[in-house]
Order: sequence, then structure tokens, then C-alpha cells
Amino acid sequence: MMKVLRYVLGMSLFFYTGICYAANPDELKTDTTLTKAGFFNVRDYGALGNGTTNDGPAIQRAIDSAAAKGGGVVIFPSGRYCLAASLIPKSNITMKGNGLGAVIMATTSFGSAIGQPKANLSNFMVSDLTFEGGVIDEGVFPRRARNYTPSFSSAIAMTGDRKPGGSFPRIQNIIVKNCNILKTRQLPVIFHGVSNGVMVTGCYFENCLDPGFTWCESVQFIGNNTKKGADNGVSVSRQCEKVVIANNIFDDVAYWGIWCSGFVDTPSNTAEPGPDTFSITGNVIRRSGFGGIALLNGPRFGTVSGNTIDTVFNGPTDARNKSQGRGIVVSSFSANGAVIQEARDIVISNNLLRDVARGGISLTGASDILITGNSFINIGATDTTVTKTDFNSGVYTYTTGVPGEEIKRIGIVGNSFVDTRAIPLSNYAYPPAVRISKDSYQKNNTMIGYRQPLAEKLVVGGNGDPDQSVTINAKSGTLRELLFQTAGLRRWDIRVNNVAEAGAQAGSDFLIIRRNDDGTVAGNPITITRSDGAMKLAEPTGKLGFFGQTPIVKYNAIPNTTGATLSALEEELNKLKALVRAYGLMTP
Repeated sequence: MMKVLRYVLGMSLFFYTGICYAANPDELKTDTTLTKAGFFNVRDYGALGNGTTNDGPAIQRAIDSAAAKGGGVVIFPSGRYCLAASLIPKSNITMKGNGLGAVIMATTSFGSAIGQPKANLSNFMVSDLTFEGGVIDEGVFPRRARNYTPSFSSAIAMTGDRKPGGSFPRIQNIIVKNCNILKTRQLPVIFHGVSNGVMVTGCYFENCLDPGFTWCESVQFIGNNTKKGADNGVSVSRQCEKVVIANNIFDDVAYWGIWCSGFVDTPSNTAEPGPDTFSITGNVIRRSGFGGIALLNGPRFGTVSGNTIDTVFNGPTDARNKSQGRGIVVSSFSANGAVIQEARDIVISNNLLRDVARGGISLTGASDILITGNSFINIGATDTTVTKTDFNSGVYTYTTGVPGEEIKRIGIVGNSFVDTRAIPLSNYAYPPAVRISKDSYQKNNTMIGYRQPLAEKLVVGGNGDPDQSVTINAKSGTLRELLFQTAGLRRWDIRVNNVAEAGAQAGSDFLIIRRNDDGTVAGNPITITRSDGAMKLAEPTGKLGFFGQTPIVKYNAIPNTTGATLSALEEELNKLKALVRAYGLMTP
């Protein structure tokens, strides 16, 4: 029976698509064949759509009539449909308008336009409707504060039995499609505890809080646009599972573009960990207040790939805070001073992070995180000390003081770290605390313009591998160097010089260079020429020793012994023997 109903409903939507945009609203009102075909026009049930009359009872009658017939499509011709209380959704119903022309609004304050079902709910869709709340504030965004006039607080709000701590109906298979939801004081759509799928797709949200999902199964938030949000762009929280957030655009939101996290509420002493099994791909986040993507409170088993995070501020315009302004944040779930659940098994790949005010990717209490193929451009908006690690760095870690917040098994591979500004502000691609974290590794990353060296570990080959090599290649007449540093200052250089090769093995000679404490050149103790293999101890004050002897300075020449007596010659010979012993070239 359910398969039949789904087929009839799907075919009804197909035929309605062909009628809705061609037919005049008055024709829809009087055409009774639509009702016979599973369509229920709210005008036929007394709705006026004049923006002043309470159309709620008439719309509810249309919904109830469709439900009594096993389901159908409740049609909203163009008009402004005023509500005074929440509509009650029912199973196998599609509420369908014609986009901007069909507006649901209110002039009194109440919870949500479409509210809590009174029985189990399944196969419910809202499509091509506009919901208009009471926010009247405009200004400079991103911004948290708003002003309001009376209206419903949310467009759609419902709670199913997956939410713990109460008795709720089973809610499943919910779709919100191609809707415009504007100016709601609270979350425009909020779904708690929905089973077997909840999808929001093709919708436009402006000047609302964040579309939200908690304790839901199979969440899909795809192809939407959130603009001027007073909170996050979207929030998927509190133990949701099987989550897809894809191909959305988030502009000028006050907090995070995407919140895929748990939730900790200190005043109520409640806490829930983040989602399990998620994919966040292909989203564009521009000009957000707090950050790009939040993976807080121990989310697990996910991918974050192909997203663009372009411009993150130190907080919204009405709540600046230098601790904010991060591209992607990954953290553990902690409660009562202890880590309960690590954030783990997450791949962060092929994302662009540009003009992020504080830092690129922040890690706390995380393990088995692969960060690969990302581009970090102009990280850090405010000048800091060059050694500061938790600001102006590409990938960094910090702790709140809770035991167990260390990071481990962090792979940073094939990323690009670039500061293109005339006066660079970016410090580390990844500071020492990340580089030396337990069982972590870095390779094939590139860095341009940062104020600290890349400091990438070089590992070539492994147990059982065949012959390996490290190659430094450049054109003739250029330096090729290995540099050894302390705290960013050079101590030794091993180089092939920049004398051009001109045949006969000339040029590209081998040198060892020593450095002063300030990194300037102190001397060139050893040079080996490529043409003849000659080795020079090039410094006049240099010392030399062999076979463990203490090095000594060059010995003064033996005086001319021509005509010397035998005893004088013997004396000079003994001096020469003593010198050879001193160099370690003769045993006593």
C-alpha cells in the first residue's frame, strides 16, 4: 500500500509541475478535477490569501482532507496566507506553492508556521513556498543582533522519537524543497529526532538563524543558499548520523558557515557529542564571523572536501573577538573536566582557506586526521609576534587545559601555504607542537612568504626498500644547499657553489660554510674542487686533527737547515715528529 501511495504522490507532483505554472490561480480554484486527481487547493477550503484574514483553519482543512484520502498535494496559489497558529502536518502530504508568489506569513507571535505532528509522520514534503517572518533589521553584516515585529519564530519545527528524554511521535522521510524562508526570529527549520531521512534542498534562507538538525538520521542539506544569518549557516548537531552537507552557499553569517558539531550548554549543564559519519563537500562560505566549518565536540568518521572558505573575521561586526576567525576547527567532546570522545578519522582535503583572520585549521583532542591538498592563503589578519603559534598559522593546536586534549596521528601532506601580502603576517605552516605530535607526519608541502621555515621532516625509503636517493637539482651557475638552523637562524650550510660549469670538470665545487650566532657567514672551513678533488682547509685560523687528537693550528715552517749541525737537524726532526703526533698521524 505504501508503495502505491508513493507512486500516486510522485505522479501527482509530476502532473502538477506541468499545470502549476501554466494555469491561472482562479482556474486552479475552480478546477475540481485537480482534487479528484489528489490535489487539494487551499482556496477551495476557504483560504483567501489576502495577507490579513487568518487562513490557518482553511489550510488545515485542506491538509486534513488530503490526509483522509490517503495523501495528496495541498496547493497554494499566489497570495499571502496569514496564520495565527501552527499548522499540523500529516503523512503522505505535499504542501506546494509557486515560489515567491505563495507566501505564508503572520502578524501575531507564535512558535512555527508548520509545527509538531500529533501522530506519527512520514512522507511529508514542503515545496515551492515562501515563509516570511518578522525580522525587520538590516545593516552591516555579518551581525548577530536583530529587531523584530510579531510573527512565527520558525517556518517548520518538529521533534521525533530519536530525541532522548521525552515521548515523541516517529517522524521519517521529510523533505523541504525549493522554498524561500525569510526573516525568522529563530531557526527557520528545526528538526529533532527524525528517522530515515530529512532533506532540505534548493532553499533560500535570508536574515534568519540557522537551519538546524539534532539527533536526526540521514540528514541531507544540499544546494541551498543562506544569507545574512544571525547564527550559523547550517547546524547539524547532537549525535546526528549519516550527514551530507553539499553544494551550498553561505554568505555573511554571524557565526560559522557550517556547524557539524556537538553542543555544550553550560547554564543547563547539558552536553552532547557531534555527528558520526558525515560528508561536507563543495560548499562556499564567504565573510563569516566566527569561522568556516566547525567540527567541535568529537565528530567522527567524515570527509571535508572541496570547500571554499573565503574571508573569516574576528567575530561578527557587533561582537568582535580576536579569539575567533578560524577556517576549520576540529575538537574533542569534553564534560566534567575530561575528554569523553575524541574527534577522529576525518579527512580534510582540497579546500581553499583564504583571508582567515586567526588561523587555518585548529586541532584539539583529535586523532587520525589527514589534511591533504588544501590551499592556505593569507592566514592571520593582525600582526603578532613571529613565534606565536595559535594565531596566524596554517595548521595548529591548542589546549583548554583538559587532560587528553593532545593530538596524534595527524598527517599533513601536499598542502600549499602562501602569504602574498607585501608585509607577511602568516607565521607557521604548522608549528612544532603539531610537527612533533605523536605518530604524526608531514611531507610534500610547499610554503611561500611565511615568517617561519616549513621545517618538514624528510624521510626517504623504508625497511626493505631498494636503493634510495635525495636529489637537489638546478641549472648551472646556481647554489644547491642543505641548511642547518637553530630557531630559524642558519648554523651550517653544505653547498655546491654557483661557479658555472665550463668544461674540464670546472665549477660546482663543494663547500662547508659555518655561521655566526646571528646567522651571518663566519667562514668556509672546507672546500673540495670538482676538477681535481683537491681539499682545502680554507680558513687561516683553522685547526686540524686526526684519529681523535685535539685539533691544532697550522705549524710554523721549520727554519732553513742548510749548513746546520747534526744536533740542530736532530732537534728540528724531533719537532716535526712531535707535530705529526699532535695531528694524530703517528703513534708515540
